[in-house]
Amino acid sequence: MSSIILAGRATYEDGSPKVGFVVELWETSVWEASGVRNYDTTTDGDGNWSFAVDSTKTWMVLVPERREITQDGLDKIQVAALNVTGLTNLDVIDEHTPGFGVDIEGVRLRDAGIGDGDSITWDGRVLFDKGADIASAAAITPGTDGNYFHITGTTTITSVATLQAGSVVIFEFDGVLTVTHNATSLILQGGSNLTTAAGNMVAFISEGSGNWRELFRGQTTGTLSVSEGGTGATSHTDGGVLIGKGTGAFESTGVLADSAMIVGDGTTNPAVESGTTLRTSIGVAIGTDVLAYDAGVQQIADLADPNADRGLFWDDSAGAYVYFTFGSGLTMTDTTLTASGGTNAAAVMAYGQLGAE
Repeated sequence: MSSIILAGRATYEDGSPKVGFVVELWETSVWEASGVRNYDTTTDGDGNWSFAVDSTKTWMVLVPERREITQDGLDKIQVAALNVTGLTNLDVIDEHTPGFGVDIEGVRLRDAGIGDGDSITWDGRVLFDKGADIASAAAITPGTDGNYFHITGTTTITSVATLQAGSVVIFEFDGVLTVTHNATSLILQGGSNLTTAAGNMVAFISEGSGNWRELFRGQTTGTLSVSEGGTGATSHTDGGVLIGKGTGAFESTGVLADSAMIVGDGTTNPAVESGTTLRTSIGVAIGTDVLAYDAGVQQIADLADPNADRGLFWDDSAGAYVYFTFGSGLTMTDTTLTASGGTNAAAVMAYGQLGAE
């Protein structure tokens, strides 16, 4: 028989010990059938009692001499401090003296006052434990010693052992490995495999029958894929522009050269262009769509407005375009040049002045 020590302390409501009281131990199946107790003992001067019992059975503890604490017509023990070491099912802990609490290691409490579907309100911190490290394997089995585990090694993980639906485990990976997505048994965010890096953490919730779903992940290092909301790379060129590549990693253009532009063609990836190639792509070909630069045209554009009707001519000695003024016998109105003052009026140009003789 695999035995454990089941021990506790019987008290009154004010916390004082019940001395010399008989404490009975019943196997649940016997209580419900024949009504014959299995063991009994008497509390000592501090109200303490203990039993060595079979750890594979379900037990019920009663204090018959004290009947003010009952449920369903059955006497139940009032516990000020109960410590149970080993693995068993405790079926009759219905209440305890306020301020003391119950310490239980490896025990499932099935309080008759809390049934399936009942709610429990916690008014303090719920303390969970960190379990022993787990070596990576195709099938991971979380230990019973906690909810938070380090995963060592680099073996690909494809499944997690069955735990009750609603159970939550958190894995922290100590190295690089692959967690394989499965649409039924290991559902990962984005529906794609996860490549871990040291320090990455992932939380899973059991859906029962060996099926698990990722709750959240914490990525402290490594590459965050596009499906996970990242860019698919650990770094990019400073000053570059990122271009989407579907589900693949973003592409960086690098730093664009002076006057370069990103141009799309509506079909393939955009390209970085400049010069003639860029002008052709955006429809501004010189000679067709725009005029090429001309120094003479620039000189004309730079001439100051004379605020009068003037003619324009090329002063070869100066090597520049200038406005000329009209001398005697010549006038200009709008675009009409009129010569007067002689029978054979002729326009002559001299030293920047146009006259008639």
